[in-house]
Amino acid sequence: MIRHPLVVLIVAGVIGGTGFYLTKLSPPSYRAHTVVAVVRQGEETIFTASTVGTADLLARSFDDEDTRAQVAQAGGRTDYLVAMANQGSEEVPIRDQPWVVLDTFAPSVAEADRSMAVLVRAMRVRLASWQMSAGATDDYYILRLKTVDGTKQAAEVPRHTKQALVILALLTVVAVVKSAVVADRVLASLRSWTRLRRAPSAVSSS
Repeated sequence: MIRHPLVVLIVAGVIGGTGFYLTKLSPPSYRAHTVVAVVRQGEETIFTASTVGTADLLARSFDDEDTRAQVAQAGGRTDYLVAMANQGSEEVPIRDQPWVVLDTFAPSVAEADRSMAVLVRAMRVRLASWQMSAGATDDYYILRLKTVDGTKQAAEVPRHTKQALVILALLTVVAVVKSAVVADRVLASLRSWTRLRRAPSAVSSS
């Protein structure tokens, strides 16, 4: 027998309703994906410690709040992802190529693609400004940013409905059990409080 059916129904309803919204009714999200590489002029297939190091610095420089705000001011979005490409595994990462992986997200295909274009342009401008600060001229930069891979058009992000439902089911079980325990404690406290209030009355009447 379920001791607190109302508590169970409320908790299951709240979690189930939230899960249904997230997996079925929530607005779709679209992702644009691009891989860019820092290469030397005339040596685009030769990777050196300099190009790898510059790519790493460039990726890190775009992973902060100030730069994200600048990208947003230029017409992009702040929720992009930027990281060096990992040629190894999560346990043993290998980042020995000057490739930077970019992902932008938006509620529409056009906005995700536009945000990616703004992001790549901002990275090219920053790379050029670094070289100008080092004395390079506008006509010739030693390093440039080259697009090596990416989606032609943003695609909808999979919702992983089955995985979400399994997680929600587990959360529901845990929440129901904890809610039942809390309800037991609250009822026990109320009973104790009621007994304490009745005790003086009983003594007085005797």
